Amino acid sequence: MAQYLKIFGEDFENPGEGKPTEQSAPAPEPPPAITVADLDAAYARGLQDGESTALVQSERQSEEMIKALLLEIGTVTDTARKDIDEVAEVIVKLLLDLLQKFFPVLCKEYGPTETTDMVSIVLAGLIDEPTVEIRACPAGIAHLEQYLQATPYDGDSKLTLVTVDTMQPGDANMRWKNGKAYRNAAAMWDEILAALRLNGIIDPEPAPPKTRTLIGHDHG
Repeated sequence: MAQYLKIFGEDFENPGEGKPTEQSAPAPEPPPAITVADLDAAYARGLQDGESTALVQSERQSEEMIKALLLEIGTVTDTARKDIDEVAEVIVKLLLDLLQKFFPVLCKEYGPTETTDMVSIVLAGLIDEPTVEIRACPAGIAHLEQYLQATPYDGDSKLTLVTVDTMQPGDANMRWKNGKAYRNAAAMWDEILAALRLNGIIDPEPAPPKTRTLIGHDHG
């Protein structure tokens, strides 16, 4: 009966019985030994990481330097462009002043030849015109008479040369029944200025001031 009154499974009389023997854990294996190849690989990785970091920093510095340089170039360019524009305006004004002074001289020198060319071209294109009137200054009429004597007109139109003292040397005006042709230095100068204004070389002509006519009653 004594064996059925046991509370614990151990036999205190024989403490070694009924309890499994605890086994000690195995000792961890020692880490592998570090070789020369491992050291070389670690050194190479360190160099590579250092180069990468230095490259990133260098790229950042280069980017900042480029931005600063571009900003400086932009400032210099704007200043230079402004100076160039101012110099260009002075040059254009000077050239226009010179051209305006010499333009009448050029018209006087080359005008007679251009006038005879115009008369020759226009007369060749006129058909069945009964009369053609040519107006010019006294010197211009004299030049046209010399031209017509050297190159006789063989058309059917009656040519009439009219001297106009108020016309400028080199200017000429041809009229016939339904048309006209002219060479006018003042008109050519206006066309030159209009072309320069159209291309933005000179400032546009200022618009004339607007005026209003007031209609009222005088109560005085």
